[in-house]
Amino acid sequence: MPKILVAGITEKHVSAIPDVLRMAGYDVLESADSKTAFQFVLEEAPALIVAKSNLPQLDGLGFLHIIRKHPQFALTPLIFLVETEGWDEVRRMMTAGADDFLFSTCTDAELLYVVESRLKRAALVRDFLKQTTPVHEAGSPSQERQVMEELLSGRNMHRYGKSQTIYSEGQSPKFLYYIKNGKVRLLKSSTDGKDLVTDLCGEGDFIGHTALIQNTHYRESAESIDGAELILVPRAEFQQLLRGNINFSYKINIILANALTSKNSHLVGIAYHSLRQKVAEALLLVKRKYAPIQQDGFAIQMNREVLANIAGTAKESFIRTLSEFKSEQLIEVGGDGHIRIVNEKKLQLLAE
Repeated sequence: MPKILVAGITEKHVSAIPDVLRMAGYDVLESADSKTAFQFVLEEAPALIVAKSNLPQLDGLGFLHIIRKHPQFALTPLIFLVETEGWDEVRRMMTAGADDFLFSTCTDAELLYVVESRLKRAALVRDFLKQTTPVHEAGSPSQERQVMEELLSGRNMHRYGKSQTIYSEGQSPKFLYYIKNGKVRLLKSSTDGKDLVTDLCGEGDFIGHTALIQNTHYRESAESIDGAELILVPRAEFQQLLRGNINFSYKINIILANALTSKNSHLVGIAYHSLRQKVAEALLLVKRKYAPIQQDGFAIQMNREVLANIAGTAKESFIRTLSEFKSEQLIEVGGDGHIRIVNEKKLQLLAE
C-alpha cells in the first residue's frame, strides 16, 4: 500500500488519524513538526502527505512552498487539516497549491475518501505523463518549433485593448490562448472586490491551458495590461494535439511545472513578506518577465494600481514604498511615471 506522511497531528481529537490510515492498510510515517516532516519527505518520498495547517516551526503555506520547490514532489498530494470553519485559511491554502483539505472534526470515512481520491488522481496524472513523455529526451528544438508553427499558423489574431478581460474566473474554457504580443496578468478577485495578481504572462506564453487539461472552469481571470495580441486555438484541437503529439505534451508539462513553482513562490511571498519585500519582489518580477534579454535601461511602464495588485498590497502603501526606494537610490522614477531599477543587486537582497 502507498506510504503516507502524517505531520503535526498531536491533538487528542485528531490523533487517531494515523491509526485509521494504518487500519486501512497504508504505511504511515509520523512527524510532530515541519523539520522532521521534510526530512521524511526527502528520505521516504511518501505518496501523500496529511499535515496540520499550523505546523510547529513552520506553518502550512511555508511547508507547502518548501515541498513544491523540489520538482520530484510537484505531484505529491498534500492535504491540510484545518480548524473547523476556517474558510479563509482554506482559501489561502488552495490558492497556494494545496490539493485538498479536511476540517479537524472530519469523520474516519471523510478522511479515507479524500485520501483515496487524491491518490487515485495522482496515479492518473502520472500515468498520463508516462504515456505522453518520451522515454529518452523530448523532441529537438526544431521539432518543437515545427509543432508550434503547425498549431499557430494561419489563425486569426485577436487584439485586446488596455485592461480588457480575456476570460473570467468561473467561465468554461473554450480556447487555448497564445500571447503573440503584449502583456497579460492572471488574477483572482476577493469577495470585497480586491484583485490579487497570481502570475504575469508575455510574448510566447500560453494561458488558459490548466482549465482545459483539468476539464474545469477557470480558477482565475486573465486581463491584458497595456494591450495584447493573442492567437486562439479551439479546445478540441488543443486536446487532440495533447493526446496525439508527444513533443507538444512534453512542452505543456514543463510549462505547468514551471508555472506551479513560480506561482507558489509568489503567493507565499505575498502572504509572509514585509511591505518593502513585496514591493521589491514585484518590481523584480516585472523586470524578469518583460525586460528583453541584454537590454539596458528597461523601464517598467505599468500604472501603480496594477503594480500594487502584483505586490499584493494597497496602492497607497505601494506608492509610499516606491518613494522610499527612490530616496535610497534603488530606483528612478521618470517624469512620465516609468520606473527604472538602478540598483538591482540591492533590490534583490531586500527581496530575499
